[in-house]
Amino acid sequence: MLLGSDAYEDDEQINSLASGRATPLQPKTMFISWMDHARARDLADALGAELYVPAHRLSRSHWALRYVVQGLLTFLIVLRRRPDRIIFTNPPFVAGLPVLAAARIRGASVWCDAHSGAFNDDRWRRFARANRFVLRRCAGTVLASARLGRELEPGSATRTLIVASPPLQLRDRTPEVRPMIVATLGWAWDEPVAELLAAARLAPDIEVVLTGRAPREVQRAAPTNCTFTGWLPREEYRALLARATAVICLTTRDSTMQNGAYEAAEHGIPMILSGTGALREYFDTGGVVFVGDHEPETLASAIRTIVSQRTRYEREAQGARATLVERSQSACDELKRTMAGIGVG
Repeated sequence: MLLGSDAYEDDEQINSLASGRATPLQPKTMFISWMDHARARDLADALGAELYVPAHRLSRSHWALRYVVQGLLTFLIVLRRRPDRIIFTNPPFVAGLPVLAAARIRGASVWCDAHSGAFNDDRWRRFARANRFVLRRCAGTVLASARLGRELEPGSATRTLIVASPPLQLRDRTPEVRPMIVATLGWAWDEPVAELLAAARLAPDIEVVLTGRAPREVQRAAPTNCTFTGWLPREEYRALLARATAVICLTTRDSTMQNGAYEAAEHGIPMILSGTGALREYFDTGGVVFVGDHEPETLASAIRTIVSQRTRYEREAQGARATLVERSQSACDELKRTMAGIGVG
């Protein structure tokens, strides 16, 4: 069963768990993420796991307060739910400490869903030794890219599985007649936003829609052909993607995958992607323009190319999506079988 962070009122979690008033449900698999994000929700659903996001209301609080509360709630929820298997999101690696401690008491196996930021984000790279300490004590590590496997030292985990994305689905496509490029952004440090805005200025006849919560200074500096959506509910977001001529996903990190690219693949939408090793290896089925750099002229040229040859790229993208959907579903099925085969203890 899949439960979001709203399954408990945050201000009652500690008291209810400590006093034993929590619901008696005892899931076999539990997914713990200290941030509420799409990969955790969808992967938990694919695994048939209960998703737990502790202290969701503290998401904007100081990290010290947030981590103390989340750590305590995580430890207590594992003791109360008694899962056989637990998978947790990393970063932060800190989430693994209460998970491992409680799992040891309950005899549960622990897996880590390690995102690229755990290895190549400066915020976490300085804690590499602590990260390795946690990974060595897990039954296995899930990675979004095979290239991330190079970051693992020998013996850091019993098993390593590559699950680039949660299982994809075939979704409808209703493209606009007027060209529209959708940039799916998390507004993270690895996204070349300034270069993308400069590229949009070089292609003023093409609408560029940027998703996510954009800083006000970015919105003020954007050219007139750029539109900012803010945060969108999932169904509205999918409807926007379905209408796009192409989706553009950019990153400066070589081993980082892109959620927006997976979502575009579900609709069979042409893509403009950074030409990193990880993205080239996974999205090798056509319908993609890879850019070798993020210079505004390069990005503008890619935008013009995918618009001027939209029939060709649309055909390729539609043909590629069945392969990408099957690939994602097979990887998740393997993870589910492997985790179930480990047993407990």
